[in-house]
Amino acid sequence: MHTFLRATVLFSVLSGNLSDAFSPVYTRKSTAIRQLYMSDIVGSNEGVDRNGQQNLMNRGLMEEELLQGDQQSFLEMASEDERQDALDRQKKLVKERKKLMKNSGGGGFGAASKGKKPSGHTEFNARVDKDGFGAVVMEEGVARVNGCMSIETSQNLLAFVNQQLLDSIDEVSNGEADEISRFADVLGKKKRWDMLLPLEESNEVMQALHEIFYSDASGLGGAIESIVGKDAKLYELSALISDPGSERQAIHPDFPYQDTIPPALTSFIALQDIEPDMGPTTFLPRSSSAEFHQELKDRLWDSHARQGLLATSPNKLNTLGISDCSLYNPMTLHCGGANRSDKRRVLFYFSFYNPVVGAETLTQGASLRPELKERDLTLKNIKKIVKDWKKAEVKV
Repeated sequence: MHTFLRATVLFSVLSGNLSDAFSPVYTRKSTAIRQLYMSDIVGSNEGVDRNGQQNLMNRGLMEEELLQGDQQSFLEMASEDERQDALDRQKKLVKERKKLMKNSGGGGFGAASKGKKPSGHTEFNARVDKDGFGAVVMEEGVARVNGCMSIETSQNLLAFVNQQLLDSIDEVSNGEADEISRFADVLGKKKRWDMLLPLEESNEVMQALHEIFYSDASGLGGAIESIVGKDAKLYELSALISDPGSERQAIHPDFPYQDTIPPALTSFIALQDIEPDMGPTTFLPRSSSAEFHQELKDRLWDSHARQGLLATSPNKLNTLGISDCSLYNPMTLHCGGANRSDKRRVLFYFSFYNPVVGAETLTQGASLRPELKERDLTLKNIKKIVKDWKKAEVKV
């Protein structure tokens, strides 16, 4: 999920050698990626010495203490009425922006001042967000979607992931596979893995995706399409595995702030019940803003500050039940918790990015197997692949 270059910048900041953070190799990158590299502590642990890793862990623990209190609660699924209200508000906002676009000759988020009409998916599409979960993400930055696949499918996928982890470790250790074809970088590597998953080679993955996109009980597929569009690119397909003893991550976004519709969407789906001591993800709702991202950058210079938005804003613990999902805008601030239980925590996750407004160059650091990256699959492609797979399975 994160690249070595981000870690290089992070280490330079932690060690106080800021000139290294702007080396020639760094400054050749686009402005958007530079913003992401510097948006606090997002990055791999590779290249960070023991002192740097300890700083990361200490920062995570300090933030954990900072977020506790009356402002902390559990992430719950919005009621049907709440989702409808959010949907109505989003429809109104889209209508107002289109009117502004017509009057100014611009269009979409942040486009009116540019004097040009954008092409492709640049607005929230309420027509496909039948259950209103996309509207909640547009407002809150994260939405809980319960029961997006069956318990049996979740359990089967969990068994597959556990076996795949053993097989992948063996394949990499024996030289049968490159590490980059099986694992992605993850912040806080101690007893934590970001394991890349296959697509058609796994019936368990295919069944899960089919239920997510075609089950009447799941509103996840429509929510995703409403925000990133049917031509959104597959960005990640992986499993986050957190064993007992894994450390807390520091707060971070996955994408830098930009004044557009969310450039991507990520779905975290629990493959077992997640209890508070298992290190659930913490989300800061409504934090995908310039103000929040700037504060996170400012905290590089005063990492022990106990005031500001992080200390006063509501935050949500992602204690999902098995088969439940948290759908979030990757500009939303979040972090994985420390697993202080005696149980493994596994999240099946995938994400799609909008090539019209998304930072396309970030696909180089995506949690996606190389062969899947090469195929350049879209949301529309994935839905057809799993639909055709299900038809063939039924015939057999």
